[in-house]
Amino acid sequence: MKNSFLFYAFLLFASIWFTTACEKKTEKTNEQTTQESTNTTDTKTNTIAPAEDKSRRPSPPDSVVMKVGEAQVKLVYSKPSVKGRKVWGDLVPFGEVWRTGANEATVFETSTDIMVQGKKLPAGKYALFTIPDQKSWTVIFNKVYDQWGSFKYDDKEDALRTNGKGEMVADHAEVLTFAGDEKTGKITLRWEKMQVSFDLAAAK
Repeated sequence: MKNSFLFYAFLLFASIWFTTACEKKTEKTNEQTTQESTNTTDTKTNTIAPAEDKSRRPSPPDSVVMKVGEAQVKLVYSKPSVKGRKVWGDLVPFGEVWRTGANEATVFETSTDIMVQGKKLPAGKYALFTIPDQKSWTVIFNKVYDQWGSFKYDDKEDALRTNGKGEMVADHAEVLTFAGDEKTGKITLRWEKMQVSFDLAAAK
């Protein structure tokens, strides 16, 4: 009877020990799985996608830098091509706000206050929007410079509106380009057979 009692006691002890050992192993496995999952998440979270090479875009970026009095003026834009399309009044409608290029809105930055077509523009960074017309263009400097195209354009954010001179010319410009002339303070846009310009000067 005594031996039988000891035998059953031994079985009970062995069963408890085995159950405890299995629970500890399960807890350790769960901890390891959780840690691996966390490490995987951290790795994915910390992964940084490679920066886009904007020079490979169909409309690559370009810029113009010029001095206007004491101000340094910089204009950053993207250069679409005509590619056999009718641009003015079709691809770029007359009478509608345009990003004045392609991709992101064209950005105009001046280090100090300047005059644009005789109106003061405070130092800062702006989106340069335009409203094309066959002769007189509206030139817009908008305070929200970091935006795609003109899809979210808000005229309440305009810092300045003025006019530019548009004219059709004989020479065809396949690629949109801006040019700055420091002697005259003039910025000129050329695309297809349209030429548009506006004047900059030192602030008064």
